[in-house]
Amino acid sequence: MRYTFLTLLTLGLIFSSCEKSSTPSNTEHSEPTKLVITLTDITDASKTSTFSWSDADGSGGAAPIIDTMKVNAGKTYRGTIKVYDNKNTDITSSIQNEKDAHQFFYQPKDGVAIRMSVGVNDKDSKNLPVGLDITVSVLTGGSASGLLNVVLSHFDGIVKDGTTKSPESDIDIDFPVRIQ
Repeated sequence: MRYTFLTLLTLGLIFSSCEKSSTPSNTEHSEPTKLVITLTDITDASKTSTFSWSDADGSGGAAPIIDTMKVNAGKTYRGTIKVYDNKNTDITSSIQNEKDAHQFFYQPKDGVAIRMSVGVNDKDSKNLPVGLDITVSVLTGGSASGLLNVVLSHFDGIVKDGTTKSPESDIDIDFPVRIQ
């Protein structure tokens, strides 16, 4: 009787511990060392600009190389994001495949904070933002400069709510921005 009880207890613990989790699974990919933002003027698709950040040696070591984003006042742009690892392998599809565990956050700062906004067009399986496909809107007015903070949050074992950054970031960049 005692052995039957212990056997049933053990089996109960085993089966209850195998319950499916509602949080994303462990989603690993190579460390991002390059990010490319391509902006296309929505009124003239022939006007495309590309801006990149690269940190070939990863965190620490040499300073990253960062392009200044130059955008025109009164314009709206459709943007795409590409992410690469230290072997220059495009890992964007890995982020797309693991979109429930990733989200890009965009925060204009300083002199461009009230003149520039970034909207996210793509969603994950729970209809939450991803941020590989964006719209950048720039209000009319004179020239201005500031920063665009771009963060790729990684939600591994943390619930993604679409508004709060994860404590774990795969990328955290401040792009210099100049509104012309």
